[in-house]
Amino acid sequence: MGRSKGVKLVAGRDYVVERMAIGGRDVTWKQVEGSFSNPNGGICKDTMDHICELCEQISSREGREGDLLDLYCGNGNYTVPLSRLFGRVLSVEINDRLVEAARENMMLTLARNHPQMEGVEAMPARHSHLPAEKTLISM
Repeated sequence: MGRSKGVKLVAGRDYVVERMAIGGRDVTWKQVEGSFSNPNGGICKDTMDHICELCEQISSREGREGDLLDLYCGNGNYTVPLSRLFGRVLSVEINDRLVEAARENMMLTLARNHPQMEGVEAMPARHSHLPAEKTLISM
């Protein structure tokens, strides 16, 4: 895949698929071209492991599952591994390609780690000028 002067040339596909163990579970991400991601896989994994650990500590201390709101969720890089730690998850993204990637990434992980869960659905964005059908995803 390459870009020059506004022209995009694709040989094969314009995304990569990454897989790593976060919090003892396999997580898979489709990283689409043009989206932000941490280029250092080790730092990305350490960061997500740390955030998962903090959320587990808070949940344990509070004695309950909370809700997760992930604003500008991108491809679900943090939503996917954190989703197992919360009762409800709401992720917001305005980029159509990233919403679709986040949906795919959540379904890949749900199928592998949570086969009993129903999945990901689009929800309308209330009080927003954004396209309702592609703005919010939830689990």
